[in-house]
Amino acid sequence: MVASAACGHSYRVIVGWGSSVRDWVKSKDGIVDEKRNRVTLNASIVLLLALMVLITATEVLRFMDATAKVDNTLYFTSQLHTQEDALFALDAATSRGLIIKEFTETIDTGDLFVADSIRTRLVSARQLLLSESMLGFPKETRVDLARLLGVYLSYEPSRSELNQFENPKANVIPLSPEVDTETLISYLQSLRIFQKNWIANLASEGLTERRSLSFHSLLVLIFILLGFIPLSTGIVTSRHFAREHKQLLNTQGYFDRLISSLPGVVLLTNRSGEIIAASETASQFLGHPKDWYLQATMAQVLPKRFLQQYQLYSQNHLDLKADMAKGRELLVVDANGKELPVELHFGNFETEEGDVLVVCLQDVSDRRAVDQRYQRVQRRFDMAMTASRDGLWDWDLASNKVNFSESWLEMVGIVNGHPLDSLEVFEDCVLPEDRSHVKAQFITFLRSKDTLLRMEHRLRCRDGRVIDIFSRACAQRDSKGKVLRIVGVHSDVTSFKVAEREVLRLNRNLEDRVRLRTQQLENALASAEAANSAKAVFLSVMGHEIRTPMNGVIGMTDLLAKSKLDGEQKMMVDTVRRSSQSLLATLDNILDYVALESGSAVIAPAEFQLVEFVEGVADSFGQQIARNKQRFILHIDPAVPATVVADSSYLRKVLLNLLDNAIKFSVYTSPHGVIQLRLGLAADQSDVVVGQQRLEIKVIDNGIGISGEERTQLFEPFVQIESTRARRFGGTGLGLAITAKIVHLMGGQIALTSSSGEDTCFAVQLLVEVPEVSAVVREDRDCAVFTCIPDKTLRSAVLGSLEASGYEVESLESVSEVTAKTKDISRPVIVLAMEDDDEMQDYCDRQKINMLKLWARPRDKAILRVDRVYTDPLLPSALLRALEREQRVVSPGLAGGDTGL
Repeated sequence: MVASAACGHSYRVIVGWGSSVRDWVKSKDGIVDEKRNRVTLNASIVLLLALMVLITATEVLRFMDATAKVDNTLYFTSQLHTQEDALFALDAATSRGLIIKEFTETIDTGDLFVADSIRTRLVSARQLLLSESMLGFPKETRVDLARLLGVYLSYEPSRSELNQFENPKANVIPLSPEVDTETLISYLQSLRIFQKNWIANLASEGLTERRSLSFHSLLVLIFILLGFIPLSTGIVTSRHFAREHKQLLNTQGYFDRLISSLPGVVLLTNRSGEIIAASETASQFLGHPKDWYLQATMAQVLPKRFLQQYQLYSQNHLDLKADMAKGRELLVVDANGKELPVELHFGNFETEEGDVLVVCLQDVSDRRAVDQRYQRVQRRFDMAMTASRDGLWDWDLASNKVNFSESWLEMVGIVNGHPLDSLEVFEDCVLPEDRSHVKAQFITFLRSKDTLLRMEHRLRCRDGRVIDIFSRACAQRDSKGKVLRIVGVHSDVTSFKVAEREVLRLNRNLEDRVRLRTQQLENALASAEAANSAKAVFLSVMGHEIRTPMNGVIGMTDLLAKSKLDGEQKMMVDTVRRSSQSLLATLDNILDYVALESGSAVIAPAEFQLVEFVEGVADSFGQQIARNKQRFILHIDPAVPATVVADSSYLRKVLLNLLDNAIKFSVYTSPHGVIQLRLGLAADQSDVVVGQQRLEIKVIDNGIGISGEERTQLFEPFVQIESTRARRFGGTGLGLAITAKIVHLMGGQIALTSSSGEDTCFAVQLLVEVPEVSAVVREDRDCAVFTCIPDKTLRSAVLGSLEASGYEVESLESVSEVTAKTKDISRPVIVLAMEDDDEMQDYCDRQKINMLKLWARPRDKAILRVDRVYTDPLLPSALLRALEREQRVVSPGLAGGDTGL
């Protein structure tokens, strides 16, 4: 059915195509082009051959389909006989549905032999239902029948039931034989009905297929017969095109000779707009090849919006037979789709085939570009004059007339159009007080060789108003310098003049007020300076008066602490001492800040030992660090000069304030706070002269960190990180402010690097003088030093100090590494390790190697021993002295002894 429908559709397509070809051949508007005609004819033949091949393939497929259907018919016939035999066998095995009744009756009578034979028939019937010969029947029916028969096959009479056979009673079997018999008969009847319906459907399908094949064969035959119609039409068309092409060659040659003799872009068309010929210049102008025009129309050359206009012009020209006095401007489209402006001229002549229209095109792109540019300039000028609200005037000295713009007339209040006596109006609008001045300016300008004129004057409007005008004019002169024309602009600057006068008035008023206010501020400044000086003197006197008894309190507290006191009394005395020291420190900060703020602080540089000075400051925090269970790492760069010239008292205040802050804000850090004091040279020494060096002091702690907002205000007085009443950290907020002022007073810089929750680093750079000193001769260190320090920061500080002193130092991690290093060494060896490194102590005792211990600093200052090296902070000088003692012990020829370390 699908194949026949497809063939019918193809037939309708071919018949329609043949009719279209015939109509096109008979039409006078067909395009006579040999190449396209041959392509059309070849396409027709190829299409017909393709359709014939398609028909043949369809017939082959139909034949193969019929062969397959014959095979299917044989299969269905075999299946039909199989199902009939199976259905007959099923009827025989079930006694046409009465086998259940026979089985129950046999059971009731107690004839077991007959019952076994019936059970055998039930088994065969059930197997038949489940066999392949019954697969063609509905599965549901077969399964239900098999289940029903299986129920009776599974029934086995009990011993009590067998005893009942001797005294039989009705309905011994616990089932429903009557209902099951009716069900079995109904299922068998449904199988017979299904078999009949299936046979009827097979017969109906075979009859329908035979009719369809007959109709399809007839349709294909008709289709093949009708396929020759377009083929014959194509042959006739080919001959017709051959004759027309011969005539066209003669006409085309004539047209080519004609347009080659005409200048410019020339196209020859007929009345319908088909292009007959085109000049070479047309191909160059529009970008199409010359062969393209022979199959094109004017509709392909012109935009759609100009096609109707062109048709009207050409039709009028052909009907009136009159030349166009003036060309018509249109747009044409080139090969790239770009629209080109042209001017159109027509001519015509007659031939045997009808009128031929000569279309001449002149490129006017340059002329149109100039016109468009002029229009844009004029529009921009008009918009600018309208937006600026300036009045334009044009004075022609040859005719002695002045032309005004609408904005100028509106400016002076003339509403009745352009005045006739324009020059008199121009002079009359100038305010009488300014006329002489304006006239003198014009006379001077006319006599000069300038081209620009600028002046200010006033105009009187028709309604009596007076406006301020700023006039700008430009003159056109001839070759001799005589002015021919002046064009100028009047700008209304009345509002600016009013504002200027008001500004001058306000300026004078403001100057008077500023002078008065300046005098008041000078008086207030003098009063404030006097009050500040009095405050500084008062605080200085009171500070010294308070410091004297406070020092007495601290001294007596120290003496009292050395007397015999119990634990509670010692705690109370310690509290008094620490409170007194805190109050004294607060008082010192206030006095220092007042001195720095008032400018009375003076730098007093002096020569001192820098390393010893820094060690002394660091050592003063040792007991506080021990009590707080913090870590204090002192790192001194070997390149630092030993002696410098600076103000040591102010430098001590800077270090004390920074270290006090670091200890205070890292005391709560877990597992312990770490403070680092690093002394070295700044990386940038570019602007340092001979005899000077820039020191860099860094104080680093792992405290709470400082956020970006807090960093900007941290060096202001009385500013603290925690300002609540429940704050954890004490202080007045003056320490960093004093530090910053001292650093700036000493000509240095202070910087802060930190963020919330990270390490905080205060970096101070100071420019100090370095006196000339004699070179220090290093002593020979005839021993090897091995360090076994777990803390990387402490290890780095130790290595730097020892290497700067000439020791050969190597850092090791374990006893095994020490063993490997000392195995083949001949020089004396000193092992530097922590006091709690028992494994290293045992190894050194066994190998008789001297071990220098680094001890943790005790909390009680009274139990400090001078012969021990303590950490937190580890002083480089104390370490070097201890190593020198150890070297004297291990070196041959020197007296040895137990150092007690």
